Amino acid sequence: MELLSTIAPPPGSTDRLPAPLPEDAAGRLLDVASFFAAAQGASPEAPLRPVRQPRMTLWCGERSASRASLLSPERADALRRDFERGVGPTRAFAESAGVPAEAVVVSPGLPLEEALSLGIRAADAQADSGVDLALPASLGAGDEEEALALLGLLTGKEPVAVLGFHGIADAAWSERVALVRDLMFKARGHRSSAEDTLRHHASAAMVALVGYIAQSAARHTPVLLDTTVTCVAACYAEALAPGTKAWLLAGQLTPHAGHLIATRHLGITPLLALNMPLGMGTGAASTLPLVRAATTLYARDRDQDRDHDAA
Repeated sequence: MELLSTIAPPPGSTDRLPAPLPEDAAGRLLDVASFFAAAQGASPEAPLRPVRQPRMTLWCGERSASRASLLSPERADALRRDFERGVGPTRAFAESAGVPAEAVVVSPGLPLEEALSLGIRAADAQADSGVDLALPASLGAGDEEEALALLGLLTGKEPVAVLGFHGIADAAWSERVALVRDLMFKARGHRSSAEDTLRHHASAAMVALVGYIAQSAARHTPVLLDTTVTCVAACYAEALAPGTKAWLLAGQLTPHAGHLIATRHLGITPLLALNMPLGMGTGAASTLPLVRAATTLYARDRDQDRDHDAA
């Protein structure tokens, strides 16, 4: 498959970041500033820039895993309509964080290459328009169950391990375990590669999300991940386009086992632990103020140092 290829690491240096705070007081602020300095290709001549043009993209579409899913098709459709009307959780969090948000509805049944191309084109368009931070999100009945099955197939984890225990009734939990197990069982003959698994067992919306994340990294657009579904999509983006994970930040950690497994598979540590598994972009949006504050603080300090030296 020629659509995606190995991605170069971030080109910038973090050796000469300013020190507006003592390192032991900065905590994850320094991690965030260092990440963006590397992603932006920062140097003494071109210092770190604050994040100015983030963009949230909500990937919507039918999944095959709607049976026993936490989110019913009717509820998913209602949430998408709310988003289009400018209300609902995704709009509320996006507006509060000051990030423009758009929805992409993916037609079910798209072949792998077409679905990947859809995500790639969206990432290209955003990069060309100056977006400096991508916030991918997912909305669809069964999207989390599909993601958990794909995660189990990629990591070799059992259904119970990727689902975990997080407070739902025993009967409902058993139904979800059975759903994830059945999805994984159906894919047993297509585990030779991540591409093979996606081609035969992922929805078009999930594949488009994978393409979007991988191409954002290829275009040197940092990506702020949301919750379980986007993190699993990022795992597959890394499998198809090695090097993707160097361009990823994880927003906040939920109590769901699969989310933790996915972030560990990527080797990234979420910035916050809000224990909020709502998804739909809310986790990433919750983290955006921290990202903006960190990049503004370290960029501003460099500007102040330069002005002081000139004086």
